[in-house]
Amino acid sequence: MKRRLNLLVGILVLLVLPTLAVAQWNGQMSEVDGITTVIIERMDRLARKLLVQESIIIDFQRKGFKLISALEPDLMSDDPSREAMRQMMGVFAQYEKAMLVAKLRASRERIKAITGKCEGRKGYNDTEEGKIVLTRIRALRRKRPNYKRRTWQQVADTLNGEGIRTIDGHTWSLQRVQQTAAR
Repeated sequence: MKRRLNLLVGILVLLVLPTLAVAQWNGQMSEVDGITTVIIERMDRLARKLLVQESIIIDFQRKGFKLISALEPDLMSDDPSREAMRQMMGVFAQYEKAMLVAKLRASRERIKAITGKCEGRKGYNDTEEGKIVLTRIRALRRKRPNYKRRTWQQVADTLNGEGIRTIDGHTWSLQRVQQTAAR
């Protein structure tokens, strides 16, 4: 169990404080470039989950680090009332994060219900430049009087020759032109 807790704390520190994490994995946690004190703005910047926050504080105490918060005084005190306040603040930070996640999820779902799309990269139909490219592809592909219809490869070569790039900045290929025209 103790080994599992050490691994958990090690992973948490790795996510929160990468510089200290590297030293911890090397067994040199107390000798990271002479760092003995870590200053944070407030507790929820350290971790938004109470368990994570308390694990990090315990690990810091065990390794001999000082943890100072700009807003909360005497963070690493063993005073029961101070510890209770720290834990309550951790609970509120965890609650605040959960509420923010729920609001953002509801907002994304609301936008998706209205527009059909919310997340991800904008497609050719969603931007003015993309609509111009689609129009150009259709015009190039259109059958001209007394001529054969251009092949997809000829359309791709023409677009590349005109300096027109795909949404992600690449040159056009036969497959890319076909996929884009099908939209």
